[in-house]
Amino acid sequence: MQKKPKKPNPKNIHRTQADVDKAVDAATRRAVGAAFEIMLYILLDKHDAPDEDVQQFASELDWLAASLYSNDPGHLTWGDVRRVLKEHNVKVKFTG
Repeated sequence: MQKKPKKPNPKNIHRTQADVDKAVDAATRRAVGAAFEIMLYILLDKHDAPDEDVQQFASELDWLAASLYSNDPGHLTWGDVRRVLKEHNVKVKFTG
């Protein structure tokens, strides 16, 4: 009688840096998407923003996120975003 091959322990499966990078990228995308959904919900439900304005805002969020996560020169940086918010005295305090 042959023995069944052992199932690999998931904690012992070796991961490459590419695997880790892919997981981090996927988690970042999910988190950013969830943050966008929260912002859009607040505009719609709490501020009664017109649908057209919310659609435009969603498009601008998508553009900004793509720009921030691009390595191309000339795109916006987190420093640019924080500087503008500071100029308008907007403070973000996430206490999760």
